[in-house]
This record gives sequence, structure tokens and C-alpha cells, in this order.
Amino acid sequence: MRKYHSVKFDVVEEKVKLPNGTEYISSIVVHKPVAVIIPVLNGKILIERQYRHSPGGWMYELPAGFLQGKITLEGLAKKELHEETGYIADKLTFLFKAYAAPGTSTEMYYYYLAENFRKEKQHLEKYEIIKTRWTSIEQLLNMIKKNRITDGKTIIGILYYYNFCKVE
Repeated sequence: MRKYHSVKFDVVEEKVKLPNGTEYISSIVVHKPVAVIIPVLNGKILIERQYRHSPGGWMYELPAGFLQGKITLEGLAKKELHEETGYIADKLTFLFKAYAAPGTSTEMYYYYLAENFRKEKQHLEKYEIIKTRWTSIEQLLNMIKKNRITDGKTIIGILYYYNFCKVE
């Protein structure tokens, strides 16, 4: 049964029967899928500094957005990269997917590597305040280590890129 509805997600409660026979009421955040983009140019990653009301301040994040309308996840990744950063990627490669919080949410992140860019103008939503900068992987790893990057999806994306995609 739906308890709450918003543009990004619904909250529902369901009666669940576990494989061991235990029954309980589960509260679930049913979230739209999210495309997360890892833009890479000359060994640097484009990182956003974005104001976020929920945590109460500025966050370092990879470009991302939730699925709306009849667009593919790849189309969403291209759209969000362009809107938030002003860059258009000629090459976009799906890397992997990961749940945000599988104990409470259906939210799934779909990660894309973006390469080969041309620069245009940002097209921010009225509620977005975003500044961007190309940053070396070493700097980003240091920012994670020093707790300057605290956004989970961004940490996952940077560490994935460093461990599985980075060319020496």
C-alpha cells in the first residue's frame, strides 16, 4: 500500500513473507533509476561542487540524475551531463550498476563512462547550483580519504574507475 508519493520516489508498505517463513511489514522507498556519469578527459575526472539542502551544504559529486519520462538510461546520462556540466560526450560506455541502499530502497545507480567531449553551456534546473572542475584521480582519492567527498554514489564511481578503468 502506497504511503507517500513524490516526483522522485514513493514510499510503500508491503506484507512480506521471507524464505524462512517469517512475515513482517516492510517499508520500501520505490525510487526511479539514477544515471551516474564519470566524465574523463586527459586522465582527469569532471567533478561537480553542488549545493544540497538535505545535508545542509556543498557536496562534491559526479553528474547524475533520475529517470523521468520516456528516455533511456543512456539518453538520461547524456542529458544530465549536458545540463549539469555543459559537456556533450561523443562516447558513453555503460560500466556497472549498484543499489544505493538495498535494505530500504529500490534505488539503482547505473554508471556510465563519458569520453570525447565538446563544451557548450550548462542548462541547470532552477534548484541547481553547480560548479565543475577537472580533477586528477589522485586528488579525488585524497578528497575521499580526507572526508571531503562524502556522497556515496560518487565515492563508488571514483573507486570503480580507479580500480577497473584507469589506464596507467
